[in-house]
Amino acid sequence: MDTIMTGTPTMWRHTKVLAAALAIALSACGGSGEDAITENGSASVGNAVKVEREYAHTFDFSKLNKSVLKGGVEVTTEPAAWQVAQMSSASRSISPPSLQVAELSALLRNPEDIPGRALLPVSGNKLGAGSAPADIPPPIANCAEIDPGYIYAASTPPAGYYACYQFTVEALAKLDAQALLPAGLNGVIALYEVDPVSGQLATLLDSDGGTGALLLAQTVNQYARIALLVQANNGSGGQAYQLGVFPRSGFDSSEPNDKPVRPTQTSMNKAITANIDMAGNDVDYYFYPLKQGQVAAVIKVGFNANQQVGVRLAQQTPQGMLWALDEEEMQIPLSAAGQNVLLNGLPNNPPGATAPHGLLIRVQGINPDGPAAEGYSLRVGVATAYITGASNWNNENLSRWYPQWDGSGLQTHSYIGLSAAVKDHLEQPVEGEEVRFGVSWNREDPNAEVTSSVVTDQFGNAYYTAEFPSGCMGDTEFRTGYGPIGSPVDHWSGTAQLGGWQTWLPGQNPNSATSSRLFYRICSETYLGNY
Repeated sequence: MDTIMTGTPTMWRHTKVLAAALAIALSACGGSGEDAITENGSASVGNAVKVEREYAHTFDFSKLNKSVLKGGVEVTTEPAAWQVAQMSSASRSISPPSLQVAELSALLRNPEDIPGRALLPVSGNKLGAGSAPADIPPPIANCAEIDPGYIYAASTPPAGYYACYQFTVEALAKLDAQALLPAGLNGVIALYEVDPVSGQLATLLDSDGGTGALLLAQTVNQYARIALLVQANNGSGGQAYQLGVFPRSGFDSSEPNDKPVRPTQTSMNKAITANIDMAGNDVDYYFYPLKQGQVAAVIKVGFNANQQVGVRLAQQTPQGMLWALDEEEMQIPLSAAGQNVLLNGLPNNPPGATAPHGLLIRVQGINPDGPAAEGYSLRVGVATAYITGASNWNNENLSRWYPQWDGSGLQTHSYIGLSAAVKDHLEQPVEGEEVRFGVSWNREDPNAEVTSSVVTDQFGNAYYTAEFPSGCMGDTEFRTGYGPIGSPVDHWSGTAQLGGWQTWLPGQNPNSATSSRLFYRICSETYLGNY
């Protein structure tokens, strides 16, 4: 006798309550999932199950002038949000030598790295390779030593000259280098990493320039010697100004991204978890390029009253980033935190665009009394997505029950495995999309069901395993004398329950789902003999 599990047997009843209810619900939303997707197959987005979301808020970008983005490489000013701190009168005095271009070139491993203008389109900030204090190079000549965490008072070099400051960093830290220039002075600051082999300024980490502004250059580094250069583009020199380098703790993997000129580059549908690392001061920028033909997007940001989120149009050109001005930024209301917000009327990127439009997202700390490091979540994705495939499986090797009479062929006992594939209008996988699975392991019992949400992976697939409670509760269906075709063969009797499952993308219409698939849950089996 081979018994799996016992239940409460009744005579076979061949109704499809669950299947009928789900099929009716699906037809009400405009299509049948059975027509779109086979049980273990897929379909093109043209006839797949389309997402219909519910939105907490909608922004329309169609009335903005998308052909003229006035921020970025066209100007030398940036949104005030990135100015993370103000200098004070409490400072140390320092007098570095003024270096001519030739003297500076001798310090540079690559002379073309001389910071000659504002907003240099460098590739981005790099992480130092040092792994121990011994990796820190010795001091370099003609460069004054400063200590991070202090404000220094100095005099500007004459126009065309440079002042060099150097410091070391051991513990992994985000570094904000700042210079507060006197009114009317045009200048540039730049951070370099010192090569431990040659002792030269080897890697241009970041730079910033402007007139009479608080300039900011950033890097994330450890066990390195860093040089801060300050260049004057006008003036006779000798004007008082302040500078300093400030380590920031609590930063995340997206840092440094405090400036719109160099945001964190990401991709559509990518989810981000990060934090504001300075209460009331830190700001993070992200750039999501739009896909070809995409004119709408959905953004979902988990943030709180200590933070502020803004969205503006942007464009990534070969010369650098362009973005809409402050007055064209659309702020997401706190009431929409953690909910989907629709962004309509976006520019259409043509195939092969070399200067793609996208969305520049700003997340900023606005409460100086907030926590030192406070997290948030962010995702920008396509507004239209489709379930293009769905399947189920079970590896418990249950193959003696023969339910082919009604087409419900999958046999399970303690679990059922499910998957769904989600794609966009270009039939590309959609990452980070929430997919819901609903499973009923007994169609006769409305309480015998579970619903779970799973997020798609980078390949656009979501996987879920529904584990059933031990023991089959309630009525079961009974069969006896079944077995393979032929004679003599082994025969069994057994009990089972008919279950069903479906998957959908949460939205305004909860019936936007695949139609139900049926399966058997085997409750018990008894071997009758070979005859």
